[in-house]
Amino acid sequence: MNTKIVGTIEKINPTVQVTEKFSKREVVINSGGDYPQQIMVQFSQEKCSIPEGYKLGDEVEISVNIRGRMWMSPTGEEKYFVSLDAWAMFKQGQGQGLPPSTGSGEKRHPSGLNGEMAQDHFDQGLQNELEDDDLPF
Repeated sequence: MNTKIVGTIEKINPTVQVTEKFSKREVVINSGGDYPQQIMVQFSQEKCSIPEGYKLGDEVEISVNIRGRMWMSPTGEEKYFVSLDAWAMFKQGQGQGLPPSTGSGEKRHPSGLNGEMAQDHFDQGLQNELEDDDLPF
């Protein structure tokens, strides 16, 4: 399930190497409004670099995939977890432009990824949006 979250950056955690093959970076967004929510999203693997160039207080729009899974404890108790896996972030009011500059002069793809993988990932997300928009009902 793909959705967007809009709000103000409250916290940008450093990248954490969870296992030899998995790294993540958490960002907390405040949704504002009458009933503000503090929402944590997770960037993983090569997407951990996407928050670079952003700072606390920036108004952003983050594209996320909602993921859910069940875990069975050793005692047989079922638990369910939900995560918000972020794959793109844009400054609010700049539309679908490029993320902030990294300061290295390198242009970044709107997905925050680099090279062919970036285009494939971005095209896949764009295709999903187009498919949703073309439904007859």
